[in-house]
Amino acid sequence: MGNNRGNRHDLRILRISKESILNQTFAIETIAFTYEDQTDFTSQPQATDYDCEAFLVTDDSIYLFTKQWVSTQTTIYSLPKTPGTHIAQRRETYNVNGLITGATYMSEYQLIVLCGYTYGRKVKVASLRPFIVLLYDYKDNRFFSGNKRRLNFKATVKSQVEAIATHNGLDYYITNEHFKTTVMGIPFDLPAALKRVDLRDYLLPYLSQFGVSDNQTVIQDFKSVDDIRIYPNPASNLINIDYPQTFLGATYEILDLNGRKVAEGVLENNTISLNSNNMPAGEYILRIRKDGALKTLSFIKKM
Repeated sequence: MGNNRGNRHDLRILRISKESILNQTFAIETIAFTYEDQTDFTSQPQATDYDCEAFLVTDDSIYLFTKQWVSTQTTIYSLPKTPGTHIAQRRETYNVNGLITGATYMSEYQLIVLCGYTYGRKVKVASLRPFIVLLYDYKDNRFFSGNKRRLNFKATVKSQVEAIATHNGLDYYITNEHFKTTVMGIPFDLPAALKRVDLRDYLLPYLSQFGVSDNQTVIQDFKSVDDIRIYPNPASNLINIDYPQTFLGATYEILDLNGRKVAEGVLENNTISLNSNNMPAGEYILRIRKDGALKTLSFIKKM
């Protein structure tokens, strides 16, 4: 659903069921749309108001946050989340002073966090400064009606941020894509990366009214065991696991997405069996604990 030239007539969102991916049938449903107020489809490279990379889904609708190259604002459009051809209805606009590229949404907390970056048309790399916008305590689905706050990264941080996600409303994970260019004969090569951003200082006072509490210990321990990895993923009958020698003898448990424990054991070698009768094809969470440290990974088991 990009459209950074503003000339596309084939805007689509594809909805694919996880079950169909696991059984290799790939059931794909198409949500096609056009913007209600777009009348000019002349190609305008990086100068259109009808580009979009960020969206969220509510009970009955999809909400798009546009990436407006010239005005550096974002406009919300809504459309049904059902397959078919729809007209995206214009809702409201907010001046973010940058390019919005990602959104994450926690409906139970009335909280949306957008990510993006500033952009300069002449010396682009000098302006690739990422930022985050907090939207919370809004009314109904009027997302700009509540509190709004922009958080800038340090001026020395340069990246083309593209996506954001959270699992608890406090810790956020952002990705940036590879960006390579040359400015005045000086090469710039910014690698793709995944980074964690701690927003406790900004959001914990607000989220505490919903019963959200700090979980600092788990997050701190998470950082210290990033060299654990599992493969293959998806897996069939077993997964291989690489971990530091210090984690030999750690306990592990496997949970389904409903939080039900389906397997547990002790790390004594570099494999974990997935032959439990409690583990049909699907997505699972692997938790590893050792001396108070916790590592959480997800994987998919094939049929």
